[in-house]
Amino acid sequence: MDFNVHDHAGVWVGIIENPTSAIWARRYQKPNDFELHLPVSAEILALLADDFYITRDDAPEAMIVEHIEIKTSAEEGNYILVSGRGGESIIERRIVLEQTSVSGRVDAAAYRLIRENAVAPADPARALPLTMYAPDVSTATARAQYTGTNLLEAVGGICKAHGLGFRAVADATDEGVVLRIELLRGLDRSEGQEENSPVIFSAEYENLLSSAYVMDTTNHKNVAIVAGEGEGKARKRATYGSASGMARREIFVDARDLSTNEGEISEDDYTAQLVARGAEKLAEHSLSESFDGEMDTGNTFILDEDYTLGDIVTVENEYGIRKNVRISAITEVWDAQGYSAIPIFENVEV
Repeated sequence: MDFNVHDHAGVWVGIIENPTSAIWARRYQKPNDFELHLPVSAEILALLADDFYITRDDAPEAMIVEHIEIKTSAEEGNYILVSGRGGESIIERRIVLEQTSVSGRVDAAAYRLIRENAVAPADPARALPLTMYAPDVSTATARAQYTGTNLLEAVGGICKAHGLGFRAVADATDEGVVLRIELLRGLDRSEGQEENSPVIFSAEYENLLSSAYVMDTTNHKNVAIVAGEGEGKARKRATYGSASGMARREIFVDARDLSTNEGEISEDDYTAQLVARGAEKLAEHSLSESFDGEMDTGNTFILDEDYTLGDIVTVENEYGIRKNVRISAITEVWDAQGYSAIPIFENVEV
């Protein structure tokens, strides 16, 4: 597998051909990441620099070089380790500078935050080399308020709370490539639904090579008590979640940063913002139930044709545990053993 290298401006500067090993991981609700192992050479070192882009001809994602390390090894010889995250990670370099209240579609809310703080901010010095593609991917609505929040944290929180993903792709131009950020919504391909062709991985179908099921409630919370502006008993509060008895697991959320601006924001809208903050925090403490495994990616179902990142599929192991799970990551690996693609399943739909 060959990898293209582009400089800070996106201009193509060369190719990394057939590295000793390579990992290219696509993630649905977190920045992508990559890792290349290469023999040391002056030519390779001349190609690489911090914040250079790495792309592939057969994939849309763009990665950014964040780490370059030269290692010596008696067994493997001297080699270079190059790694980094996806282009979408650059929004982590910005905060939501001004107090921003969003209301309406969640995808429009996320795009607004990105546009006002990274793509076309009021201060040109804050602009990132980034464009934006804003198709409708969700009909859900949200009301939220942000001040000083890291932009990646804000966008990631919106996506996680509403089942969306995000990524940056490399758009080709005459000069090279330009990063474009977009939101994603995976398709429901689980059994029982009729809108899309179902995708089922199981030992019975001989497409589940290995699996690991984990259920952990240690950090699970399902009721958020959110406290906003005010002091003492006069402090504004809202509750998100309705569990009771032993099943109720509470978390306190300090949302003092949310403000009505002395009545500028109505009580109903402010309460909705508190509730939205509670939903985002609970998404960080969801029931940890994962069904990871190695699938045969070319037997019954073909990766990126029958299913892809973000889709919901059905998985059943040899002990009869059957779950609908979201494909939260796909890790592609090239090494001495050849090529493999391993989906990772998380965020079980319960």
